[in-house]
Amino acid sequence: MTTDKIHEILEALDHYDGKYKRAEVNAALEVREEITPHLIGLLENILVDPQKYLDEEHDAHPYALVLLAHWREQKAHEVIVKIFSLPGKLTGDLFGDMKTETLPVALFLTCGSSVDKIRELVLNKNANEYCRGSALKAMAYAAVSGIAERDETINFFATLFTGNEAEPDSYFWCELACCILDLYPEGYMDVIGKACDDGLIYPGYVGMSSFERVLKDGKEKTISRLQEDIERSASHDIHDYMSLWSCYDQKKYNALPPSMPGGSVKKSKAKSKSNKKMAKASRKKNRKK
Repeated sequence: MTTDKIHEILEALDHYDGKYKRAEVNAALEVREEITPHLIGLLENILVDPQKYLDEEHDAHPYALVLLAHWREQKAHEVIVKIFSLPGKLTGDLFGDMKTETLPVALFLTCGSSVDKIRELVLNKNANEYCRGSALKAMAYAAVSGIAERDETINFFATLFTGNEAEPDSYFWCELACCILDLYPEGYMDVIGKACDDGLIYPGYVGMSSFERVLKDGKEKTISRLQEDIERSASHDIHDYMSLWSCYDQKKYNALPPSMPGGSVKKSKAKSKSNKKMAKASRKKNRKK
């Protein structure tokens, strides 16, 4: 496929019209080797000026993240970590709920044999709390998949309950507790108990009863559940995953664009300014299953 055709696919993915770009995703899947550097470059462009990227209303980056994760592209790992290390609300404005729904498995699938960069995101106090939570989950995935040592990982998690890693009411603490829960908390109940007493773990999110129940289930069953969660998350069909996001019109997503891959893909007429603003806000929030 020529460079012009690659750019044509990317341009179509970048234009939001309320439709899931099924044909363009299929075209990208067929030219993995050729399009991968362009998808990585697209993510790298975000880092140059994230606010400008937002203001220009691009929309190819969710497709890029999902495709690169699907391909387990290790060359994309560092830029993914850097993007989700952006401070404040930038990651939420860029990716919406993908920062919790998609990021854990994307970090896990692209990390290769090392969780060092993921660990850096976990420890980055300037990063968004939800992105740090997703990094914790990715490390838990790695710990039950042979990439990292389970004992080393859960011990690392336990050392984070200092009260200084995040704000007292941060989501970070709850996700940290859940990751210890998922890795089987035997030997760490004192740490969890103290974190609860200190008010770091919100009992409505995960309580001591959950930990007690998991201990009764046993280590093998608990670890197996996490492995099953990885399997569900990592083995999805891209179309089944993305096309159901509520930012896409479910009546339209199966319709093919004006041409199949290799032909001309025309942009629809621009929406009114007010409708564009509403659509932009909606798709930021609703980029999830």
